[in-house]
Amino acid sequence: MDKFLVQFGKNLKRYREATGLTQEKFSELVDVTPNTISSLENGKTFVTYPTIQNICEILKIEPFDLFSREMELENGLITDILFGAKTLTPAQQKQLIEIIKTFNK
Repeated sequence: MDKFLVQFGKNLKRYREATGLTQEKFSELVDVTPNTISSLENGKTFVTYPTIQNICEILKIEPFDLFSREMELENGLITDILFGAKTLTPAQQKQLIEIIKTFNK
């Protein structure tokens, strides 16, 4: 399998799971079959740019996020934190930063 497709699939799955969407529900929202989502997540196939745009809109991420190797760090925990922080208000994000700083002391 192509490493690029495998990385894309891992990232897609992590973001989908972080939103609590099943493959079936996600496929409905993206307007593809559940088998397509499974193939994407397993690195067996790739999609068109319009479908990537649709995926990103649904997951509230940027296309870059689907291609980033950063997702591999610490079993994706860093990405989970970043993904969760995107939904916070700026004030809440500042609070989160202050909390994280307390662990570095």
